[in-house]
Amino acid sequence: MAYSKFTWDDLHDKFGIKASSKQLFDKETMPLIQPNKWLSDTLKIAHNMPMLSEKARSEGIVYPILATLREINHNSFTLYSGIDLNADKKQGLNGECDFLLGSEARSVYLTAPIFTALEAKQENIPRWIPQAVAQMLGARTYNQKRKTNITTIYGCVTTGTEWQFLLLEDTMCWVDTDLYSLDNLPKLLGTLQTIVDFYR
Repeated sequence: MAYSKFTWDDLHDKFGIKASSKQLFDKETMPLIQPNKWLSDTLKIAHNMPMLSEKARSEGIVYPILATLREINHNSFTLYSGIDLNADKKQGLNGECDFLLGSEARSVYLTAPIFTALEAKQENIPRWIPQAVAQMLGARTYNQKRKTNITTIYGCVTTGTEWQFLLLEDTMCWVDTDLYSLDNLPKLLGTLQTIVDFYR
């Protein structure tokens, strides 16, 4: 088994994962972050291109947003794209992740993941949440094996235009009741910044 094979039943039966929904972020305190000119221009170009595949949305939308987040934070973490996260192959916690944020700056190899982002195929977010949770489990297992104290993991499933955030605490996966979209980019960037700030 690999991350892409996991279902909710697998997560529960193998790891005791339970899932529920709640509002993950306090709207009263969440910052609103205006996009810089590069991101605005890049997304404008992407908007005028045919976004017919996950690869196109990844390159045209998701990567620029996460790269901008890294720049806003003075490159204090590392952004990985398409990297293997082989945490525990016997448990099925192995395979490629679309995006990971690692806790250390400018690392040339994978360091303690704090956030995973998964592209939703066929733009169907709910269908891919179990795979995202499996990757979050993989990130936590990877951290535990390297004796880091990072055990709470954030994640998301995104179509590029819509983002659904997740939080893994112990055996509970929380699915955010809110969806975030490019229609309110300052709110989306603010949410991502809140996640980064959690680990400081």
